[in-house]
Amino acid sequence: MALAQNAPAGAPGGAGGPGAKPGGSDAPQYLPPSCVKVDGMTFELAGSEALMVKKGEESIAIVHVNQFLPAGVFAMSFPANELCPYGPKARFMVNNDIYSAQRIRLFDGAGETRVAVINARGTGGTVAAR
Repeated sequence: MALAQNAPAGAPGGAGGPGAKPGGSDAPQYLPPSCVKVDGMTFELAGSEALMVKKGEESIAIVHVNQFLPAGVFAMSFPANELCPYGPKARFMVNNDIYSAQRIRLFDGAGETRVAVINARGTGGTVAAR
């Protein structure tokens, strides 16, 4: 079974025909890192290496960090106005230890967070109807 391949730009059947820009529409696109503003945001523990970013009751993002977070938070500080994965804006402090954001997953229009009530066996959770 033969697999179809895209012809190169400028080749018959290629993107744009003669004189088309190299790469065509199939070229990989650079996507800037997902950053999140820190002003007005709440950062909650969301796992051993993750923080939930919230604005009021709305979930904005999950920040995955480079090492285990403490079980209790008594201090947080951010040297920049936004938190980004990698680079100088990735660093922040929790309980006087430096952490780095490794990945930030933004929620697209998630709205208000709904918290599930976990059953006694710890095998599932139920979200109350509104």
